[in-house]
Amino acid sequence: MYFPKTTWTDAEIAAVPYKVINLDTYFTNDGITTVHYPMFTKFDDPSAPFAFTDERAQGTRDMVMSRSGEVYIIAAEAYFMDTNVTDAAARLTALRSRAGLTTPVVPTDVDLDFILDEHARELVGEVNRWMDLKRTSKLVEYELMYNPHAAMNNALTEVNRLRPIPQVEIGNINGTITQSPL
Repeated sequence: MYFPKTTWTDAEIAAVPYKVINLDTYFTNDGITTVHYPMFTKFDDPSAPFAFTDERAQGTRDMVMSRSGEVYIIAAEAYFMDTNVTDAAARLTALRSRAGLTTPVVPTDVDLDFILDEHARELVGEVNRWMDLKRTSKLVEYELMYNPHAAMNNALTEVNRLRPIPQVEIGNINGTITQSPL
């Protein structure tokens, strides 16, 4: 199953041996499911029995704590934020060359969107993208651009960058902080 970033024509869909879900059909009921969206099982342990969230997991696979690709992306973003696009481009070129891409990233290509897109490609299914988009103030922009449901219903605003503070935490410090706005 493939979820293209731009809409494919019927001819393009017919030419491939897999199912293609275009953006405008994410919410079309096909008789099996009412919503289509990509799911990642990159690190699932198929030999582990199912466990609820309050139960101890039985898997024995190693857990990825950090990857060199992530370090290159962090360095590129840090150089970019320090207005050193030359070193940011060098880190991104090193990252991409490891993946077999031979065209170097030039400093004029480097901006925050380029770095976030590279981050998404390199670490798909491994990290919490919400945190990166929130941290870079790109959450609302990206959600409305790439999530047809959010855009269609105007379901996201800047207030969604905030998570609710648990009431018990507010109570623990005698109400010296207030709840995030809703």
